[in-house]
Amino acid sequence: MRKAKRVIIAMLAGLMALSMAGCGKMNAGGEETNFPYYWKEESRGTVLIKLDGTYGSGDYRWAVSSTDESVLQVKVAKKEKKGIITYRIKPLKEGSAQIVFVRQREVAEMTGAASGETSSGEGKEDTVPAGEGEAVKEGISMAQAKDAEPDLPAESDREEEDPSVAAEEAEAALAAQRNYEDYLNRFRAKDVIGEIKVRLDAEPTGKKQKLKLKFVLAEIVEHKGVMQSESGENNIDYQVWEDSDGTLQIRLPELGESWSASWEGEYVPVEDPGIPGLTVSRPEMVDGKYIILEIQSEGYIEGANCYSVRGLDQGNAAIKFSNPKWENSLVINIMITKDGKISVLSHSLAGPNG
Repeated sequence: MRKAKRVIIAMLAGLMALSMAGCGKMNAGGEETNFPYYWKEESRGTVLIKLDGTYGSGDYRWAVSSTDESVLQVKVAKKEKKGIITYRIKPLKEGSAQIVFVRQREVAEMTGAASGETSSGEGKEDTVPAGEGEAVKEGISMAQAKDAEPDLPAESDREEEDPSVAAEEAEAALAAQRNYEDYLNRFRAKDVIGEIKVRLDAEPTGKKQKLKLKFVLAEIVEHKGVMQSESGENNIDYQVWEDSDGTLQIRLPELGESWSASWEGEYVPVEDPGIPGLTVSRPEMVDGKYIILEIQSEGYIEGANCYSVRGLDQGNAAIKFSNPKWENSLVINIMITKDGKISVLSHSLAGPNG
């Protein structure tokens, strides 16, 4: 009897070993970054990925910011604990797709001046700069009028509505609302300190309607997160962050007067490759200054004056935001790479002579 039990135990152990071998080994990536990850292709065709978010403070969390839900299904396999989370990814149809995992936390709403002054922007309507497209304008109108009573025709004037036309109008209204929401999301402060972008291929296995996922590559992008003012007397409440598209985003409180923006900088020429006949282009020069960046006022959006800074050429610059209602100015020192990506070197409030 004991011998039979030992045989059964040995067989079960062998089956478990085979099962584990079928799941594949755990692979590692990103070891040289603050956000290493581990993954394996499972025998059932799914991919298991474990993300390490122990870097940074404990109030950051992992989230899935984007994925192609028609190709992949992403579910939490093991809940996050001390920054570690495990996801299981399942193929839904053949094709390629990217998943973006982000390490982020909630951003406190801006309250205006830290010294207790109240903003005079209460009740001020959000504005959208001209040139953002008809879809955005339609989205604004719909958002502002979403609670208004519809202007219906009289019963005698009402004609039978074509279902296809109604469906097209509903789809257009939904698209306009999505466009407007995407537009607003560009100027909402994002406290993201890391992104892991994973590319996967869903391939047929040869069996009927069976698919398997292939892990192709992963890219890690690290961010500084949202840079904010420190509380204290004579401070203002501002938010600065480097966006994933390489631009710099700034949110400033409403103080009753318009903000002004200026900058001083130095163009850093790209190294000449020394190839005969090949010249290195230089940025436009205006009033003796190379234009290496562009500051765009985006208007008053969701309680703040929003600005975007786009890098045009390689160099360093100091950007200054001033307001007649405030003695200090916000100064942001930045570096711009040759591809236009902006990195913040420092941010601070400076006095009139600072």
